[in-house]
Amino acid sequence: YFNNKNEFWFNTDILVPQLLRMTCMIAPVVLLAYLLIRLINRKAYYISLVVSAVAFVCSYIQGNFRIKNLPPMDGSAADWSKYTGENLITLLIWLAVGALMIWIYRHVKEKGFASVVEVLSVAMALILSITLVSTAIGSRNVIKKSLYVATKDGEFRVSEKDNLFILVLDALDAYTYDEVAKAHPEYQEWFEDFTYFPNMTSVFPFTTRSVPQMLTGKIFENEVDFTEYSTDALDNAEFFRHLEDMDYRIGLYETELSYNGTQLNRFENFRTDDVELNKESRNTFIKEQFKLVLFKYLPYCFKQYVGCDTNSFVSMIWPQPFRMDNWDFYDDIKTKDVEFIDQNNFRFIHVEGAHVPFRYDKDMNWIPEAEGSYYKNIEASMTLANAYLQKLKDAGVYDNSAIIIMADHGSRILDDEGEELYKFNPIFMVKGIGETHPYQINQAPLSYEDLIECYERLMDHKSSLECFDWKEGDHRVRRLIWSAWLQENHMIEYTLDGHASEYEKMVPTGREFNR
Repeated sequence: YFNNKNEFWFNTDILVPQLLRMTCMIAPVVLLAYLLIRLINRKAYYISLVVSAVAFVCSYIQGNFRIKNLPPMDGSAADWSKYTGENLITLLIWLAVGALMIWIYRHVKEKGFASVVEVLSVAMALILSITLVSTAIGSRNVIKKSLYVATKDGEFRVSEKDNLFILVLDALDAYTYDEVAKAHPEYQEWFEDFTYFPNMTSVFPFTTRSVPQMLTGKIFENEVDFTEYSTDALDNAEFFRHLEDMDYRIGLYETELSYNGTQLNRFENFRTDDVELNKESRNTFIKEQFKLVLFKYLPYCFKQYVGCDTNSFVSMIWPQPFRMDNWDFYDDIKTKDVEFIDQNNFRFIHVEGAHVPFRYDKDMNWIPEAEGSYYKNIEASMTLANAYLQKLKDAGVYDNSAIIIMADHGSRILDDEGEELYKFNPIFMVKGIGETHPYQINQAPLSYEDLIECYERLMDHKSSLECFDWKEGDHRVRRLIWSAWLQENHMIEYTLDGHASEYEKMVPTGREFNR
């Protein structure tokens, strides 16, 4: 928890009581099992101690020294066939530890081995306690972090004055979208009035670092703790101040923020008081925590059966939060009414888009993951985007709205094994207030460093082609900051001298941002 504090919405006030409940549920069962074995057969009892000691030591090694290659815990299906090497190493560790414990058991006999287990247990408990305390001291802000929840309040709030809507379709790659769009000429009708800019680069390859930059323009360089950066960037964002000065009501439907400040009341759908664990979800919370433990400490050959998804914790918040699931937002589009207000209106809505798991067909129907694909998720995303635009048209506010359809990053599949190696070419299309024309494509060399300027020009009723100073045909070298998944403390700066889709032209500058 402390090492992945930004991945969870809850703090220690919620976590610790539930962990104590889990301990109180599991410990008596384990103790009773040992007692029964001891009463039934003395020999079996000591054999169980040997097995437990082997499992204890091997699990400690597995969970603390063999976790660098863990797959993402976001519900996506991992390719476990790639872990043959890890399985072999795990087998060797278990055989070595097992042989050592059997050797000790044979040389010190039963009572002596019981004493060895006692010493081992105390020593490991001390090691784990020291590690826990030192990690907690280094993560003091976790214990005190603010709790908040982005609710669905005002999800379809619209204005007869000016609207600025930003729909973020997670992980939707522009280059791959181009391939999908070739089979869907109807997209040109769906997105008429929009200008599509395929030569756009994001600054970051993953959501957590990308979203604060998209909202504030401030780029994170590991100079401080990420939560500290994100909090400062959001609290002092000139864009939000401009929205407030222009009498915009602000709705931020975003579940990926890392924030510990006091300015969330500017977002009218955020709740910062009475945020707690849903009482009906307490047992589910314990179950998911237990699955996290199993996923970390089990051998790789068993991890695949755990089914670990950290996103499941979001559904346990009270009050009920906005969910980024495509199916949930799509259902809201079809079933919820719009709400009119008499002020200017800004909505930033971030949904899962083309992100794994691949579970939608082109019509936004659920399908088994085995039948899904990245292409189908893109098709589903465009169906969702079209439904959202149609809702605005039906409400009569489409013409007085500036609308951006974008992604937080790309997700290009580059090899036959499904590895996604390039994530800096997100989809980006925009229409200004009152803008009407056929769907058009513009190859201006753009970057997410230009976003705030784009937003503010849209607020000034500029058209899509007036949103950026960079024009089609200009030469531009763009900045990208790469980090591997869950290794954001080591970031590498690149430049891209070429089209946003030309990943092979990424060149490291020699600058790194480490923490």
